[in-house]
Amino acid sequence: MAIFRTSGIECGEKSKKGVPCRKFVPEDFKAVQNPIVYYLLPWVPWMSIFIMVLLLIMKNLNFFSDKVIISWLPIIISGYFIAGMSLFGQRLFIKQIPKFFIELWCRKIIIGAFQSRTVSSNINSKDSIVMVSANIQLEERYLQFINEIQKRLNNSWQWLFGIIGFSLTLLWNPLRTLNNFPVMGNYSLNNDWNSLDFWQYFIQQNWHFLNELPVSLIAFMLGLMIWRMYVASTSIDKLVDQFQFEPKLGHQDMSGGLSPLGNLCLWNCTIASLPSIYLSGWLLMGNLNNFTSPYPEVPNYYTYEFLILLLSLSILPIVFCFIRPLWKVHREMNYWRNSKHERLHEVGHLIHLSEFRLLHDTEKIEPEEFELINKDLERMKTIYTQNKKLPIWPFNMKILGKLLATYIIPIVSLISTSISMFQDLRHF
Repeated sequence: MAIFRTSGIECGEKSKKGVPCRKFVPEDFKAVQNPIVYYLLPWVPWMSIFIMVLLLIMKNLNFFSDKVIISWLPIIISGYFIAGMSLFGQRLFIKQIPKFFIELWCRKIIIGAFQSRTVSSNINSKDSIVMVSANIQLEERYLQFINEIQKRLNNSWQWLFGIIGFSLTLLWNPLRTLNNFPVMGNYSLNNDWNSLDFWQYFIQQNWHFLNELPVSLIAFMLGLMIWRMYVASTSIDKLVDQFQFEPKLGHQDMSGGLSPLGNLCLWNCTIASLPSIYLSGWLLMGNLNNFTSPYPEVPNYYTYEFLILLLSLSILPIVFCFIRPLWKVHREMNYWRNSKHERLHEVGHLIHLSEFRLLHDTEKIEPEEFELINKDLERMKTIYTQNKKLPIWPFNMKILGKLLATYIIPIVSLISTSISMFQDLRHF
């Protein structure tokens, strides 16, 4: 399936009328090809929001009488909201995936392709690299790479992720709470019951089914999207393995022009951080200790449980969605910087020779020659200063600041809850 309607990649060239071409719009790129998933994806997030609103209405109408269910309703309702927001974000993200890679192309970062690339024990070794023959067009090869991303996004492995999400949510809560919580109501049908009593009785008796089934459908869709987030991050590895890139000296993004890769991982990591924001919010509210613990000897059971989950869900996205995908790019940029520094050392030596001559041959140098040497010296010093600190990561402080802002709430929650836990442990 052709990705682009045009034969090449448009990089914002102007048309005959002087109107800029639409930049980086892969109209035929299908991040979701399955027709059922394609038509369900826009509706499932709204279903999550609808269930959230429905539960709020039912709570206000006193449909629930069991104290345990009532106490957990705020957490359940906010969970639906986070799930809906996550699906909204993932849906937007998968549409942006090809644009990040095409923006990289438009910046002239990609300068060559590899026919094969074996792994060398020396990271800086290029001896194992075989360049593609000249008759293979680089642009066609890059379009083929984007087409491969599309195929991987729709790989059959996505169903495994969806089934795992569906099964875990369908079975987790009933099995976990079977012996711990009185989830059934205390209603009894008699001759004078009314319609409200009947629906209260029905909802109480079927609470797990009514709650877990829509959650499982949402989790199924989340599983499909998680697969796509995984493909997006691993595509950066494949980019490094298949193409040779050259960071741009003095690029305004302060990361050698490679910030599109940093932005891709920022999107990925931000979406993956939503569960940790959800957990940290409830930890900061500090009312988890009000819930009846299934273990009397551990009254703060849910605080500990949420804290462990928060720690895991905060570290894992940063490692697997941000640091790990960009690590290969970092190694290549580090090699690039070292190669530029070799040339910079030569410039430094020339500066030394010029300074030495000006110092020791002052009397012998004519004024005109002195001016020429001095101008060359200033020029070399400028070059040396500008290129002394070259970027070795495909992100800048702006991207790093956004990542930090995303994790402000989880970080504050971890610190606050940990301090409270240590204070509690001191009493034992």
